[in-house]
Amino acid sequence: MKFAKMAAVAAALCVTLVAPASYASDAMAPASVGSCVDLARQVKEAINSSQTSPNLHEAQSLSTAAREFCSNRRYAEGVSRYSKALELLNVSMVTQKDAPRAQ
Repeated sequence: MKFAKMAAVAAALCVTLVAPASYASDAMAPASVGSCVDLARQVKEAINSSQTSPNLHEAQSLSTAAREFCSNRRYAEGVSRYSKALELLNVSMVTQKDAPRAQ
């Protein structure tokens, strides 16, 4: 009986501590095929407009790696590579939340 009571208290504590963190930010949303597609578009535009960047070749390599990861359903790794490519090209990510909406 004492064990069951302690387990219930521990479970309640875990839920109390973890739940708010999981809803803290949209930026921490899990990577998905949609985020891969969105970032692929952003990286393509950044590469096209940054042809003189000293980091262009590395950004292209990261974009290729990201596409491979996303194609193999490894979305978090793909998003990470796309984000790094944008960072190298000095472009900030635009999330779907930040994107302008059609009116």
